[in-house]
Amino acid sequence: MEYFLKIKAWLLFLLVFGSQFIMVIGIIFSRNALAINIIFDITTFFIFAVFLAWFWTVGIFLNRKIPGGIRPYSSFFRFGIVYNSIYYILFYVLFKSLSSSSDSISISPLIFLFHIFAMICMFYMIYFVAKNLVIVEQNRNITFSDFAGPFFLIWFFPIGIWFIQPRINMIFQNSTKTHQ
Repeated sequence: MEYFLKIKAWLLFLLVFGSQFIMVIGIIFSRNALAINIIFDITTFFIFAVFLAWFWTVGIFLNRKIPGGIRPYSSFFRFGIVYNSIYYILFYVLFKSLSSSSDSISISPLIFLFHIFAMICMFYMIYFVAKNLVIVEQNRNITFSDFAGPFFLIWFFPIGIWFIQPRINMIFQNSTKTHQ
């Protein structure tokens, strides 16, 4: 998973948003509804997998760089990644099967609660990575105002990745130099 620590911002952007572009091109030129569904499903799964793998790799790497006294606990972060992975797959399968059924109305409040919790986990993942990034850079305890910038940059991933990923690259590069 070291790949996400070394990847350049433009390549990560291309990996996520280039695959969306390919999906759109595939959908535009395909006349087959089944092919369109397959292209959409595979691309969406790929993008979400890359996104979660990036969070996992960066979050765990940065957290391990922090001294024990000021290191944030990573339990809920890890849980959030696993929950969102499982939730995404189950929601997608359930949504596909219920879209042709009339039972969707009776299950929707439950899905809503699971979805809200997935969003909470996602915001915590953003919070965790942003906080760990700034703690590693400043090597001290921090408040939200210290890492609000990185938090919002990660939240707005397509723009923020251009600013966040070079910082991660530098931390990774410096850590490999000290271990050699």
